[in-house]
Amino acid sequence: MFINYANPMTANCWAIRQATGVAVVGLCHGVFHIERSLADFIGAPVQEVTRWRWESTTSLYLRFRWQGRDALALCGPES
Repeated sequence: MFINYANPMTANCWAIRQATGVAVVGLCHGVFHIERSLADFIGAPVQEVTRWRWESTTSLYLRFRWQGRDALALCGPES
């Protein structure tokens, strides 16, 4: 098993698999940058937002909270 944590993640994983036949897993570091960006967007210190939950390779956030409230709502079109 090869674990890839480098960009371009998808291209690297594909190339390693094609060239070697080794099973490859790609880990995305982008979710940490998105957390900081969302905190900045709503005006919250990043250390105050609670742990978030994300799924898929597209960094779909399912939970993002600040001061006990749903902070995703603060990122919506009406904010």
